[in-house]
Amino acid sequence: DPQNNAHLPPSVLLSELLEVVDQTAVLSASALLTKPAVSSVSQHICTVHPLQPFAPDNFNAAGAKQSYSAQWFRAAQRLAAPAELTPVAFIGTLPEPSSEGLTIEPAQLLQCFKNPARFLLEQRLGVRIGQTEQLIGADEPFALEGSARSGLRKLALQAVEQGWSEQTERRIARAAGWLPSGEVGHALWGQVRGPLLAFAPKLLAARPTQTAQPLHVDIQLGGVRVLGWLDGVTDCGLFDWRLIAPGAWDLPSFWLRHLLLNLSDSDGIARDSLLLSPNGDWQLGPLANAAELLAPWLAAYQQARFTALGFLPRSSMAFAKALCTPSKGSKKDPLEAAREKAQFAWQGSDFSTFAAESDDPWYALAFRDREPLDEAFEALAEQLLGPALLALQAGEEDQG
Repeated sequence: DPQNNAHLPPSVLLSELLEVVDQTAVLSASALLTKPAVSSVSQHICTVHPLQPFAPDNFNAAGAKQSYSAQWFRAAQRLAAPAELTPVAFIGTLPEPSSEGLTIEPAQLLQCFKNPARFLLEQRLGVRIGQTEQLIGADEPFALEGSARSGLRKLALQAVEQGWSEQTERRIARAAGWLPSGEVGHALWGQVRGPLLAFAPKLLAARPTQTAQPLHVDIQLGGVRVLGWLDGVTDCGLFDWRLIAPGAWDLPSFWLRHLLLNLSDSDGIARDSLLLSPNGDWQLGPLANAAELLAPWLAAYQQARFTALGFLPRSSMAFAKALCTPSKGSKKDPLEAAREKAQFAWQGSDFSTFAAESDDPWYALAFRDREPLDEAFEALAEQLLGPALLALQAGEEDQG
């Protein structure tokens, strides 16, 4: 059995054939001498092959079973070698791909820093992790799931845009299965809907009247050419919005798009970026040193192509925020406070509403044999996200 290695009998047809052989034939004296442990003719004429093609017995020079596969031979060598007391990391340093003439699209750069571990595992190793199927709950829900909250937020904004009545909006929400029944559903609906009703007029007023057009980008920097199109750009600059508070997953994308906007060779387009949300806005102005700020990101991108990059969006942002923009009333050493924040984001807590970042299946696989929060992680978080957080802080001061 391939699952538990238990012995399975042959098929009925083959079993009957072997029984007939044992009943009609006897072993010769020479056969008994060559295989003294064999007691029946059927055992003498049968050859037992290993279940797996990479079994070391398949490559025994003195054995009767011979394989000529170089691929399986390397795997058999590893199995036959003595066990390592200290296993190596799952991903060490892969052969570095050629960076000569490296050309990437803006979308590839943004995708990499959403989850560098996933980028490496999918692009270089072809690893795919299936999504866990969500079963239909058997109990009456008393809280909203993430998909339901997202759907209700989008519905609230759409209702304001279309001028729908409250009854129409609620009927659509119930038909979609987003709301529990009774007063519980009504209360949860109000919690999600209230902030969106206050935010919608601000968003609709600030949204550019001009339709956003892709902006052509062609940047050569640090041995990498970024060539392609940047979405969401109007004459006023880069405009985006979220229906929840922007977080660690939004910062790399927002900052990189702003850097590419400032380096693009397009006249008549403002070098400003704005991201609106019900919980506060992100605003960035023109940058004189955009190339200097983009260079370490491109260097990190090249590194992410052959090793597990120590950039973890939530943990890295927690570290950089505590180190580069510490609270004014904090009495802790900024470095120690930053390490505590990063550890909290990585390991999680029973009292936190967010899952630990280490529970992400891509990070759990890439860093399963080592601690990612090392000196390289700290240097990368400060170098990449520090300038972005300082720029956002300056933007908040300008707004104030």
